[in-house]
Amino acid sequence: MARDFNPIFDRVLIKRANSALQKKTEKAGLIVPDSIKEKYQSSEGVLVKCGDSCDDIVKGLIGKSILFARYSGDDIKIGNDEFVLATDKDIFGELTNE
Repeated sequence: MARDFNPIFDRVLIKRANSALQKKTEKAGLIVPDSIKEKYQSSEGVLVKCGDSCDDIVKGLIGKSILFARYSGDDIKIGNDEFVLATDKDIFGELTNE
């Protein structure tokens, strides 16, 4: 049985994007200590779900790349996937390719 999560109130579920540092080190085959990775952890991600009390502007960002506060929310694991559970106020805006 697959588990699903639906945030309530003003909570948002964000799938964190891989940081540039992680991509470079994985490609080069280097082992980087977790303390260094944490310092450069990305605050970019994709907004997956919103609670019912979230602002309509934030709800319009579902499925889009966003920038959010670096130390916001809580890291949670659902199944094999890792997410950030934060509030809609922690989202700064949408990231575009322009």
